[in-house]
Amino acid sequence: MKLQDKECKHPAFDVAAGLAEALLAQGYVKVESEIKRPTPNAQWAARSGIREGDYQHPPVLFYNCSTCGNLHTTESQKGTAHTSAEFRHCGTVDRCSDDVAAKYEELFKEWKSRSRSSNTKKPSVSAWSHNPRNSQVTGVQVIPRKPGQLY
Repeated sequence: MKLQDKECKHPAFDVAAGLAEALLAQGYVKVESEIKRPTPNAQWAARSGIREGDYQHPPVLFYNCSTCGNLHTTESQKGTAHTSAEFRHCGTVDRCSDDVAAKYEELFKEWKSRSRSSNTKKPSVSAWSHNPRNSQVTGVQVIPRKPGQLY
């Protein structure tokens, strides 16, 4: 039970029920009224990914709350954003609704059909072999630099 001193000189405090009854009977404190919190208003949307040149990113889940102002996005290369997204806001946890999840799956299926197939040949040279820090392996000599020296 939350109690407040009658003069309101100190912040409200929590007390066990038995002690609260004794303090109330003596008249030293009063019961603090509970603060009403606004109702959370979460909104979810599934949209196509951003296009950069000839590449389009996978679909994105957008979710926001007009009550607390939180805005988040989730994107997945595997198409699981609608199952893994949890929106924690206003003291609650929301998950993607079924209608938005269906829209996301539809957008992901379209995006996947337009993306390259996994049969394309990948380069046989890795970025690791071209990194000068890996000179012990490749036989390339790296000259150590002093701090602040550019070249």
